[in-house]
Amino acid sequence: MELTPEETRDRLGDYLTEVAGCAVEVGGIDRLSGGAIQENWAVQVTVADGEWAGIHQLVLRKDAAS
Repeated sequence: MELTPEETRDRLGDYLTEVAGCAVEVGGIDRLSGGAIQENWAVQVTVADGEWAGIHQLVLRKDAAS
């Protein structure tokens, strides 16, 4: 079952919030081109507190449906 971008954003936000121990908001999530074996997504996250506080531009890599 393939997740929609919204489902991916929600699950990623839940995971990052748990790991960071503070509020993490996942903003934009856009699929990048290429990647036959893995999908690559540009993700913007905002971490509310702690060592990683601030806005970050990340790349999420996940297995492609194929």
